[in-house]
Amino acid sequence: MSEQTTLTDDPFFRLSGDTEWNACIGPQGHEENYVDGYMEAALYLSSAVLEKQLHISRDTLVLPILYNARHAIELTLKYVVAQLGDAGLLQSLPQKVNHEIQKYHDLLVHKVAYEDRQFRELTHRLSPFVQSLSAIDADGQELRYAQNKRGGTSLQNRALANLRVIHESLQELCGVLQSLKRRTLIWCEEHRTGTFTKHFSRNDLMCIAQRLAEESTLRGAHFEREARYPEIREDLKSHYSVGNKPLDDALERIKNNREMGSMLGIEFHLKFLTDEKINFISARWTKRHPPRPPGEPSTRIVKSNDLPTEMRCLFEGGDREVTEELLRVLSRDEIVDWHTVFCLGRDGYRCEDYDWLYEQHQQEFRFYDDLWKQVDHLVSKTNLLRELVKGLRLLGRRNLVDEISASRLDLFPDQQ
Repeated sequence: MSEQTTLTDDPFFRLSGDTEWNACIGPQGHEENYVDGYMEAALYLSSAVLEKQLHISRDTLVLPILYNARHAIELTLKYVVAQLGDAGLLQSLPQKVNHEIQKYHDLLVHKVAYEDRQFRELTHRLSPFVQSLSAIDADGQELRYAQNKRGGTSLQNRALANLRVIHESLQELCGVLQSLKRRTLIWCEEHRTGTFTKHFSRNDLMCIAQRLAEESTLRGAHFEREARYPEIREDLKSHYSVGNKPLDDALERIKNNREMGSMLGIEFHLKFLTDEKINFISARWTKRHPPRPPGEPSTRIVKSNDLPTEMRCLFEGGDREVTEELLRVLSRDEIVDWHTVFCLGRDGYRCEDYDWLYEQHQQEFRFYDDLWKQVDHLVSKTNLLRELVKGLRLLGRRNLVDEISASRLDLFPDQQ
């Protein structure tokens, strides 16, 4: 007997022919459905009470509204703790699972092994909500039962609660929880790049680099000397609550990072491609994809009876010639490098991924004796130059990016 047969008469889990309202749960669900669901429920309930003027339901619905909010905080804190623990960002993990939201929040405040300013600000914004609900319900009991474990009346020290105040606070809480969860996931991903210090996350280092980039004097050879300007240093030290040594460590990291260092005018070389070869690729691609006259659509419809002629032009005309020119000029290593830089820009990688991504593509290209198909596929891409420019910018070739962008103002109008 199948499980579906056994659920035929189940009042909650039998399925009908109407699939519009089938919800994915269990193996088709996700942990974040729990994390987000209780917060959504609290908001929908409080909103319904106010919008529908459900005055009679105030006293009954306020309890599940507050409980759902509390449970949403608990699940979010546990989710964040688990993510940080897996990434090695926590000094210690809870000894046992419990429902005490204040203890989980304290863990995020006092036991995070590294600093991230944005994460710290979010935990600070969450603190009033945790303190409020923990004060009335330390372990998740008082909002569920009229009588607590000690035999007393639940919520003994709270006689009234205003639904409008609660709803407004829930809206703010929802934003904080979503931001905390999102920042946690991004921080864990950033941490794996290795670009951080004890006092600064990768995001912090990027913010510092952007701050330094605003100073016109901090460029290239001037960076080492000018970056010690007391006004800038004191501003950064105060903003991040650090001393000279942590700030010096941060500046060293920034200087040696391709993306951040290039913001300060420091140039970095690619593995094999030179500026000359990249300009050659750009020129060959432009030959195959010339700028379109103003007003001409970027795409056109090819009729089925014209397809053989189009294909013949593709393989016998200038397109094939462009591919062969690239093959004559570029070495295998340079082609792999080209493919890597393109993928780096297209697929949202970070500059720290350059080395291992190149190794991956190098292994892949070893299986190809003839690279004609791979090169032709690359140069046929209409988004090649845009993604190549993104990759070059990440890898610290900003001057070259400006040069290429200026050569195709139809693709990079911001350069005009």
